[in-house]
Amino acid sequence: MAVVKKCCEHQHLSWNYAHTKWKCFHCGATGKPEKIKIPETELAAAVIAWLESKEWEVYQEVKSGSKVADIVAVKDGVRWVIECKTSFSLDLLEQTYHWTRGCAELVSIAVPRKKSRRITNTRNIDSVILYHFGIGLIEFNCEYEKNKYIEEIAEPKLQEIFEHCAIMPQEVHKDYAPAGSAGGGHWTPFKQTCENLREYVRTHQGCKMKEAVEEISHHYSSNRSAAGCLRSMIASGVVVGMKVELIKNAYHVYCTEDEIGQQSLI
Repeated sequence: MAVVKKCCEHQHLSWNYAHTKWKCFHCGATGKPEKIKIPETELAAAVIAWLESKEWEVYQEVKSGSKVADIVAVKDGVRWVIECKTSFSLDLLEQTYHWTRGCAELVSIAVPRKKSRRITNTRNIDSVILYHFGIGLIEFNCEYEKNKYIEEIAEPKLQEIFEHCAIMPQEVHKDYAPAGSAGGGHWTPFKQTCENLREYVRTHQGCKMKEAVEEISHHYSSNRSAAGCLRSMIASGVVVGMKVELIKNAYHVYCTEDEIGQQSLI
């Protein structure tokens, strides 16, 4: 996105061919446009609005294994992963390539459009790589504040799916964390386990931890592991709004109004 500072009352600017320098006809001043970095959240929000206008169901910050997809759109059973980044890079290609390995039927990248460099040029190695792996390209034209729009430059190819590694968005992913958010605010299996535990304990105050983990769905490999880890996490304050007490050689769990959690180890 380019912004030109006013150099005089009249704005009659001429640009060079590459659109990298300007000159004012009125006063003769010259300069270069200031580069403003588009926030990733703004780019993602524009992509989401575009997807919803095409009747895709959108999920944000979806974790699958050790990876997190910025956007997962679903329509007629087809999953479309879209990675949104403010610049095109090798890291973005590597991150996007992961989703083509049996994780989703369609995979694309979304980046801001740059006048000085069109990535769709077939002589560009980036577009050769995108074409080779069947990755689509979406551009956000944000040069003018009043005329921002999304354009799909290249459609993604249909990928083969392996169910054991396919990305599975949940209802909570629709609005838990905005796409493009930084700082690990996405929904995780651990957060889901904690929420399941809270819901159970709210109606079974003072129940034994062993009983609670046997009754809820959790991501741990065994009930014994779940009980030990959750007890430790609650006691150390990682899991907020809950506390555990040792009564007659058994740990009992309670919901509290504390927002900082129980801070003492048991």
